[in-house]
Amino acid sequence: MKTKFLRVYYKDSFDEGHETKIGISVSKKVGPAYVRNRLKRLVKENFRLSEAREKGIDVVFVVSPFLYKFVEGSKQTLTSRELGFKKCLSEVLSKLERV
Repeated sequence: MKTKFLRVYYKDSFDEGHETKIGISVSKKVGPAYVRNRLKRLVKENFRLSEAREKGIDVVFVVSPFLYKFVEGSKQTLTSRELGFKKCLSEVLSKLERV
């Protein structure tokens, strides 16, 4: 799945059981370390609260560098960036729940 700020790759897990594993990739192009860590925490927490974690799939989240470049020259703040990212993340997680 692909959105403006996020790409998600998933497949059925080879492990027995219904445990879902996630991987998160955030490039240095996205921003400084505190921004990258914040985005990783947002992905982990939203995934933990979603029903997709009980699907028994392996998921990789790739945060697009476009997230940082999109706002670099404009007047948007980090908070408005996070709101757009959270919206994309919730859309993706709702799609994963239906898989």
